[in-house]
Amino acid sequence: KELVPVCWLWARTVKSINPSFSHIDVPLTNTFLLSPKSGNETYIQPIIKNDSYTFKVIKGKPQDLAMTKLGTSAGKRSAFRCLMSGEPIGYEYIRKEAQAGRMKSKLMAIIVQGKGERLYLSPNAEQESAANIREPYWKPELDLSDNKRDLAAAKYGIKKFSDLFTNRQLTGLTTFSDLIEDLREKIKKDISALPQNNLVNSEGQAISSKNYSDMVSLYLGFVIDKCSDYWSTICSWHLSKELIRNTFSRQSISITWDFVEVNPFSDSSGSWSAMTNWVWKSLSNTPAFGKGYASQKDASTQNLSENKIISTDPPYYDNIAYADLSDFFYVWL
Repeated sequence: KELVPVCWLWARTVKSINPSFSHIDVPLTNTFLLSPKSGNETYIQPIIKNDSYTFKVIKGKPQDLAMTKLGTSAGKRSAFRCLMSGEPIGYEYIRKEAQAGRMKSKLMAIIVQGKGERLYLSPNAEQESAANIREPYWKPELDLSDNKRDLAAAKYGIKKFSDLFTNRQLTGLTTFSDLIEDLREKIKKDISALPQNNLVNSEGQAISSKNYSDMVSLYLGFVIDKCSDYWSTICSWHLSKELIRNTFSRQSISITWDFVEVNPFSDSSGSWSAMTNWVWKSLSNTPAFGKGYASQKDASTQNLSENKIISTDPPYYDNIAYADLSDFFYVWL
């Protein structure tokens, strides 16, 4: 059968710490388990042969479930263990390799949409080479903040926002961004060609073709931002729910050792069509009327709040670096 991939599951790699295998890129992965769901249990089996290895996806319950869950993880102190030698690989070594530009990635599995279920396939050379493309002509060059707490990924050689994406993800985001600019002009032309412009806002005022095309482009810009949240190397695979966990599952950008790369052209979570649906559903439930105002008052003497319920945001101060994190989306807008 021909089935559309939902995403590709990758493991970051570094050179083996053992001198005998120092020419081999070994995986850093938290788990080899793909699905623990009853009746659809699936896992990845590393096949070691001489001084190389491959990954094979196997359906069924693994014999050693504990090791499958661990992947090559070896706990907080040792971080990971070398797949070839079993030796511990510490975080200091990983950071050194990453900052020197030697951290790579290896395809572990392909996840496709079957009839009412996810199917997991073994990786192959064709799928891995298809992802090996050049950088696009443009990419976000803004530096990541040196906030090591909320942008911990920066410790692992991720110095710019573009480093959070694979070349294929960068190409996808850049291409869709360019298409929005093209679409803006097409909308203006199409409206201008109409015999009568009946576009009005919620107050019955006429809207020019330029303003209308600008608004549609802005909303499509929101779609790009939604896509960027699901099209980065910080995204991971949610085992129990069998779906993609987005970049901002919490308010930080931390390194993800085994990450998923979404297929923009599938009909599943994280695709362009799915993200478009999220945006228009949000907009359709956003009030398009009413006016707001702001005034600056002395808190001890103001009477603006009399007979009103006041809702305030907790004083986070610098507990979460919202401004630094928001640049993740700003660079695409």
